[in-house]
Amino acid sequence: MLTRVLQQRYAHTVSFSIAQTPSILLPATVRRTPPVTNLADFAAEFWPEDETADDINTYIAQQRAFDRIRDVPDQELL
Repeated sequence: MLTRVLQQRYAHTVSFSIAQTPSILLPATVRRTPPVTNLADFAAEFWPEDETADDINTYIAQQRAFDRIRDVPDQELL
């Protein structure tokens, strides 16, 4: 059902051509971000030398656990 609604809603914004892949017509106010072609653009120089990848993985796991606990509504214990 959702797919059908989206197809009906956006049918007029997609143009198809045999020689071309489908493209979505965007308003002039929308700016497209160019694709990433060089991963070195994301390299960071601020990483502490004494911190390992395991440290960041542990931190991320702790943050995710905290976020899950925060997102769960308070429930009475059984």
